[in-house]
Amino acid sequence: MFPQDNTYEINQHGLLAEIKRLNMVIDTLTTRSITDLASSQPSIKRVPLTPAQQTFGMKKPALSNKVASMADLRESEEIYRQLFERHDAIMLLINYETGMIVDANPSAVEFYGYSLESLRGMDVNKINAQPESEIHEQRQQAILGVQNRFIFEHRLASNEVKTVEVHISTVDYRGKNLFFSIIHDITLRKKSDEIIRNLAFRDHLTQLPNRRLFNDRLTQIMTACNRSGQHAALIMLDLDNFKPINDQYGHSVGDLMLMSVSDRLNDCVRKIDTVARLGGDEFVVMLNELDVDFLTAKMQAAVVAEKVRAALSVPYIFNLADNGVAETTVDHLSTASIGIMLFNGSEYSQDQIIKCADVAMYEAKQNGRNQIRFYTQKS
Repeated sequence: MFPQDNTYEINQHGLLAEIKRLNMVIDTLTTRSITDLASSQPSIKRVPLTPAQQTFGMKKPALSNKVASMADLRESEEIYRQLFERHDAIMLLINYETGMIVDANPSAVEFYGYSLESLRGMDVNKINAQPESEIHEQRQQAILGVQNRFIFEHRLASNEVKTVEVHISTVDYRGKNLFFSIIHDITLRKKSDEIIRNLAFRDHLTQLPNRRLFNDRLTQIMTACNRSGQHAALIMLDLDNFKPINDQYGHSVGDLMLMSVSDRLNDCVRKIDTVARLGGDEFVVMLNELDVDFLTAKMQAAVVAEKVRAALSVPYIFNLADNGVAETTVDHLSTASIGIMLFNGSEYSQDQIIKCADVAMYEAKQNGRNQIRFYTQKS
């Protein structure tokens, strides 16, 4: 398990040999005494052992126990050494005071792509893809024993970055403070988790947040508004002329249009805002951190909504190809009907906000489409 030390091995062998030699002498002496007694006449009376002889007789069990203990120690070290060298898991011994790798097993050599000589003495920061400032807290937790399982990004000799799960225990070896790290490559698992998460929270076609993730973000925004007093706006829009492109050219072209709508919407908002697809040709935009003043916030939302309306009014042009050769050009004109619900605090519930934005959107559609309407509460 630990780096080999030839002096340590020699001393160990010498000590064991000496103990075994002494034990053989005691065994010989004891055996001879018993044989002499057995060959004597029955009338000869056995003489009780003196205290000194009793003490001598007790040396054998004490030495035997010591031999057994040393043998157990060597057997344990041999087991650990075999585990370290033969186990499929990636293992590293790291001096956490200096950051130097003390030893690595063959699995680590294969995984990282460095020779054993290169890994020994290497600064662990060479394989840490994250800067020291980002992992300092985790390192301290491992030293204190507060936590022993971590997720890191490790860089291989090929410069490829892998996501790894590291289980760390601390050991003291000849005055050196070491991390004994067992490392598992979870790169594929992480990708699988991301795929599953995307299936649960992302629209499969546009990769925008779906209804489930939209509801979660709306809840977060409502909480933030209630705390800060700032306004937010829910912009709901419906494409005015989407069905004809599906009917005339098929769903594959309709899908191209939906993806194009997604790109145009993302270009109209900030990173702190959210664009989501609720289904079909229905999209929403959530504007976050608008002004505390209602009229100023309304003007900010109107500016973004107009930007969205103009972007979605630009013709959609698609080149349909067969075997890589363009055959048909689709030039489709579509617009959007847009409804806006401005809110802050907890005056409205989540369902009410969505319903009010939906009411405003249908007003825009009923009044000629390609229009923007704010929700106004009926008296």
